[in-house]
This record gives sequence, C-alpha cells and structure tokens, in this order.
Amino acid sequence: MSDASSPERETLPGPQHMDRMLRVSPLTISAVYKARDKVGQGYVLNLSRGGVFFTSDVGFEMDERFRLRFFLPFQLGQVDATVQVRWRTTDVESPPKDLRSGFGLEFIEIEPAMQDKITQFVRRFVALAEQLES
Repeated sequence: MSDASSPERETLPGPQHMDRMLRVSPLTISAVYKARDKVGQGYVLNLSRGGVFFTSDVGFEMDERFRLRFFLPFQLGQVDATVQVRWRTTDVESPPKDLRSGFGLEFIEIEPAMQDKITQFVRRFVALAEQLES
C-alpha cells in the first residue's frame, strides 16, 4: 500500500473550497465504512486522487481513521482504502446553504493501481462534464 501523504499527492479540498465543491457535477457513489465499532453506509459526493468528500448519518471525529470501500463507475473497480478525517462541515462557519453535511477524507493507505484508476475516472468525469457544458 502506498502512503497518500507523499509529495505527489493532490491536495484534498478543504472547507475553503466549499463553493467550488457545490459547482462540481453531481456525483453520488454508495460507500461502506468500518470504523472501530461502527459499520455503515454513506455516500461519496466528490472524488479526487487525494481523497473524497463523504456524507453519512454517523459523525466522525477530526483525524479519525477508518476503512472506506466503494465501486468506481465505468467498471474501474472497487476502492478499498484507509482514510482520515481532515475536515468536517460542522466545523465551518457559515457554510453554503446547499452544502450537505459531511467530511473531507484523505486517502492514507491505498493501492497505487487504485489511485491510477481514480485518476482515470476523474479524467473521464471531467471530460464528460466539459462536453455537457459546451
């Protein structure tokens, strides 16, 4: 497994990027998490090579680590990674009204091949969004 904190890691968007996150094309991927004594489901609403924006009915603490699994569209495979909470919408002053509550999660442990598949997905998603905008 690779350490996603390497210098080539993309920066995970933080609370300062919330307006941009609202403009990103709608992406909803069902995900399953396992955190110590918690197992449940949530949704990935934004995906990058460095991490995800994740929403769930369950709260997580800052810096909490847990396993997250979800399937990439376009039959690119299953992501299975250890993630860490880097920011929470509940900690943001005056969040945009359309923002769903959730967490910015950074990939801490993820297979390099899966990061490459995430990059493929993001490129395809951006290309499709650009086609739809033109």
